[in-house]
Amino acid sequence: MSEDELSKLKISPLLGNVVFGSSFYNFAFSLESYAEMYGYSFKFDKAILQKVLWGNYYYDRENRKFITKPSKEFSKRTFVEFILEPIYKIFSHTVSKDRNELKPILNQLGVYLRQHEFKIDTKPLLILIFKRLFGKTHTVVDMIVRHIPSTLVATKKKVELNYTGSRDNEYYPLLLKCDSNGPLMVNIVK
Repeated sequence: MSEDELSKLKISPLLGNVVFGSSFYNFAFSLESYAEMYGYSFKFDKAILQKVLWGNYYYDRENRKFITKPSKEFSKRTFVEFILEPIYKIFSHTVSKDRNELKPILNQLGVYLRQHEFKIDTKPLLILIFKRLFGKTHTVVDMIVRHIPSTLVATKKKVELNYTGSRDNEYYPLLLKCDSNGPLMVNIVK
């Protein structure tokens, strides 16, 4: 494999090919979608925020800038401070008996619930909150469209790497073309 092909295999939230989420609570987000949400709400540059949400970056609240060295006051990495802690707070305050503390946290994140919505059961309430926080769950589809090759490209690579039969027969070119009108062929993997 070439160096370029190997770099395409790298998985990193910074490259946009990692999505965080929960199928149980019906939400998903990437660094890009989170940076877009925070950038809009807190007036950050989306591109810069996306870059500093992962890795050894810390937020200096006093100067409103991102730093690379932790200090006593700013010891939490940005991923923890901007992503994990708000999600933990949402969970803990939603599960707790006193949901009045939940409202200011949600309002700070731009999520507004009606009074009767605070009274629904925990799981539906969490699903509702995350739906309003993250919006439509297009993040997974966006990642797939950008990073998963088309069927034609992927099939050709898979066949070239894995096909052990004769390459001089009439079926091999049909496999490479991913011909939907060709004969049915099955790949069995042990």
